[in-house]
Amino acid sequence: MQQTAPVSLQTPIEYKCNKCSNSYVSFSEMKKHMSTVHNCRPSKTCELCGKMFCTPEYVAKHVSMVHGKERPYRCILCDRRFTSKINLTNHP
Repeated sequence: MQQTAPVSLQTPIEYKCNKCSNSYVSFSEMKKHMSTVHNCRPSKTCELCGKMFCTPEYVAKHVSMVHGKERPYRCILCDRRFTSKINLTNHP
């Protein structure tokens, strides 16, 4: 008779942000989210428009999406491209 290892029926632990609907599989990821999104004091500046951000990565994404030509979100109906998912969703 072959024995099998017990299967865990427990649901994975989920760490939820108490300020938004995001959830994370680790406490450290949730803490990182809190510090960069909700508890941030913007200190990095876009040199093109002066907008302030919390991290250099956010500045780089902003420059690419707003000041650059990157438009990764494409409408499947009209082929128009957008810099953000919300702009795609809201377009006429």
